[in-house]
Amino acid sequence: MVERRCVLIVDDEVGPRESLRILLKQQYDVVAVDSVAAALEAIKRRRPDLIISDIRMPGVNGIEGLRRIREIDADVAVIMLTGYADLTTARAAMQLDATDYVSKPFDVDEMLRMVERGIATTDRRRARSSATTQLQRLNEELQRRLEESQRMAILGITSAQMVHDISNPLTIVIGYLDLLNLMLERNPQGTERGEAQEYLESIQSNLKHCTEVLQSWRSLGNKAALRREPIPIMDLLGTIVRDVRVPGASHVVALSGDETMRRIAFVGDRVHLRRAIENIVRNAVQALPRHGGRVDVEATCTNDELVITVRDTGCGIAPEDLPRVFDPFFTKGKGERGTGLGLFIARQVVEDHDGRIEMESHLGQGTTVRIHLPLPR
Repeated sequence: MVERRCVLIVDDEVGPRESLRILLKQQYDVVAVDSVAAALEAIKRRRPDLIISDIRMPGVNGIEGLRRIREIDADVAVIMLTGYADLTTARAAMQLDATDYVSKPFDVDEMLRMVERGIATTDRRRARSSATTQLQRLNEELQRRLEESQRMAILGITSAQMVHDISNPLTIVIGYLDLLNLMLERNPQGTERGEAQEYLESIQSNLKHCTEVLQSWRSLGNKAALRREPIPIMDLLGTIVRDVRVPGASHVVALSGDETMRRIAFVGDRVHLRRAIENIVRNAVQALPRHGGRVDVEATCTNDELVITVRDTGCGIAPEDLPRVFDPFFTKGKGERGTGLGLFIARQVVEDHDGRIEMESHLGQGTTVRIHLPLPR
């Protein structure tokens, strides 16, 4: 059975109130009250599909009642009654979003038509509000899912960064362990102790770096989480140059910096700066031809800036690719040579230290990367 529509009548005069109730009770569920306060209580019990309210009532009048009704139900149609043909008051009611107004005594047929139109108006408004609410909820759900997708994407990128950062030192460790095993097999008496000691130092350094990366990779992109400390910059660059060198390779990786630079200590996160600079130097080494080639790492400083330059004589980067080299997962490397995260990580680390990276490159001639880091004033 279809529920009958509900009409609420608000009038302090018994005659007009009862006339409307008798007129409408055959077709509608009618609730008749004598004050705005009673009307507000009735609305809370059952939401009406139409309200017919007198304007002139003692205490809270119909205009104020309409304002309070709108606070509870913004969509219900309201027909205002006036016994004085007061057009000014009726227009004020219309400004408060009354649906219509009619003078007492009312015409029965016209009143029935107004009630029918009023209920149709309520239906349209509620349908619109419902659609708006559904669209808002859909938008909120889409926004939530988008944020979740972004978090998952960031998590994916960050996890890939961790794998990227750990794979580099682990590759070095495995390589030097293989060399040590080979040396021990060939010379069990340990006559090449100096070279073996260098390999052991590199292994220890990179294993320590793996541990530090595991502890700090979550802080990438979070300046507040950086562990800042004075870093002797030439010592850091020396470690990086040593670790990226491939034993027995025909290319050259060289470090340069004057005596002044050996006294410079940059305040920053040592683990993150190492991973950033090492990624750039490693990219430079990978860009070299199979035989020969050179990578130069240089540190200079001005009064307010530390500049680390990495220059290679490798294959260079095409002009159309240059704007994209810092994008995550963009790579021209083949197979295991590139994951497309090295430069993305480097730029993030440098920006976390309030610095910037510049790159220039020419196909067949090589690439130059400059890291600019601000010095405390």
